[in-house]
Amino acid sequence: MKRRSLNNDRLYYGDIVLVNYGKSKDGRMTRGIKPSVIVSSDSSIEKEKYIYVIPLYRKLTSHHRTDSILLKKDGNNRLRYDEYIQPMFLQRIHKGRISRIIGNVENPDIMNYISNIVGRMLNIGKEVA
Repeated sequence: MKRRSLNNDRLYYGDIVLVNYGKSKDGRMTRGIKPSVIVSSDSSIEKEKYIYVIPLYRKLTSHHRTDSILLKKDGNNRLRYDEYIQPMFLQRIHKGRISRIIGNVENPDIMNYISNIVGRMLNIGKEVA
């Protein structure tokens, strides 16, 4: 993957970006600057100021093991370490919190899995009785 910058490139579904989650002491688990996977659709990324991301963690949270998936570092995602995608930590952030694009998740199986989990969490795709 060629290097992309926020100055002249769009963000896309599946991009891995660095997000500044701040130094909050209000009990939130996600703090500091973390790599995160964008899970908003390309059209909503383009139109909206806020997008959905899933922060990546090097360690699994013990009570959230079932839906987590290991993302091995490679040339496309350009992560420094193998990281876990833990969909239960889905966050809505302002695009201004993104400092740069690192890479992307090229594996369609991983992105389909994430899409299914997030859809289930938000009750998307189910008929309402």
